[in-house]
Amino acid sequence: MSQNQQIEQTTSSNDKAESGHSKTKPDSLQVYRPRLWRGVLVTSVLAVAGIGGFAWLYWASLAFSDVIDGLKFLTEGSIALALLIVAAVQASVYWSQRGIMRGQWEAMIDALKQATRQADIAGDALLINNRASVGVHSIEFNRNSKIVFVRIENIGHVPAKEIELFIHIIASMPVEIVEARKGMKSKSDKTIKKSYGKTELFRGNLQIIIPINLESFLAPEEIRLIVSEDALMLIRGYIDYTDGFLGQPRKRTEFVFTYDADGDCWSAEAPEPWNALIDMETPAH
Repeated sequence: MSQNQQIEQTTSSNDKAESGHSKTKPDSLQVYRPRLWRGVLVTSVLAVAGIGGFAWLYWASLAFSDVIDGLKFLTEGSIALALLIVAAVQASVYWSQRGIMRGQWEAMIDALKQATRQADIAGDALLINNRASVGVHSIEFNRNSKIVFVRIENIGHVPAKEIELFIHIIASMPVEIVEARKGMKSKSDKTIKKSYGKTELFRGNLQIIIPINLESFLAPEEIRLIVSEDALMLIRGYIDYTDGFLGQPRKRTEFVFTYDADGDCWSAEAPEPWNALIDMETPAH
């Protein structure tokens, strides 16, 4: 009796989701605060310069014999000194504003970087959540017809296209039985390669079904050993495909499943060790 089992598939695609968000600074706005001692120093210097300059002008105006000339010198000199002090004050204000604008500029740059990081995260999330995701839906072994059915489905949100499928089914016989029975091979296998071109696989119940007739490469006695749980049957392969996202690499889903004759079901295995073991004995496909 055959039983259709839902299979948990393994995938080697490079788009594992990262659910975290970039850690933002608690206060990205940098405020420039002028140091108090600098303001006191500048004010003191300007005050001393103003008082000293006016005192020197008054002392120098006393050297004139004509009072009118002395008063004119003092007036013009005071005006020039006042303009000089005002210019110095303006220069100090501009210097302080320079620090404030620099702090604001750095804050804007930091905010832009954070916005860029958030945009990258949002873009990655869009790709991960909406790209096609093609894998093995289920595998069924019909013992009456001696046919294995492999079903491929797309659970992503967009259609998959340019699908390239490779399936390698292997049956390994026990060593003691192979030695006792002349003509029986220790291992028999069959490979299936299919390209679906422009055919698109949409999300839904419509699946790609691959039938594999065991009688096409196994003898009846070998099939009986698999059913009686004396021999190993394994299916491995991969699915290459792409979707509508431009500039993205092709995706690949690898899989390995072993048949459990006792429970009439298939179990998912890690592809890496099985592929390494099989590739040591089997030419590359």
